[in-house]
Amino acid sequence: MPVALFGLSYKTAPLDLREAVSFDAESLARSLPGLTCEPAVREAVVVSTCHRTEIYTELTDMVAAKEHAMSWLADQRGIPRRSFGQHVYHRFERAAVEHLFRVSAGLDSMTRPSGGPFERVSGLGPKRTSTATRPRSAA
Repeated sequence: MPVALFGLSYKTAPLDLREAVSFDAESLARSLPGLTCEPAVREAVVVSTCHRTEIYTELTDMVAAKEHAMSWLADQRGIPRRSFGQHVYHRFERAAVEHLFRVSAGLDSMTRPSGGPFERVSGLGPKRTSTATRPRSAA
């Protein structure tokens, strides 16, 4: 199960850009199914705050998944992809999972985190997350 992370954060992008790509819970829930309509993206989780927007994916093709994820983000937020492309970072496999744990534990936070370590990613705390799964075809 190949895993990848594509994101922007306070370390890579200015505040106005981070705000432009940020999702509220309602818009994220409404738009997320479009992220998994591409065969290269099997499942997806999006973590979105004013400090970061990160797309975690289970994928079948790294290049196609990144292209689709970045195009999806641009389309959903109504901004040109070229306005954020240079600010995007990516992690794959173990590095993506380690990064998610660092974010969850508040170790990669711009401010002192509130709540328990995993509240921030579970959707119970101040971060907004949503998941989508593409139905698998019957084998």
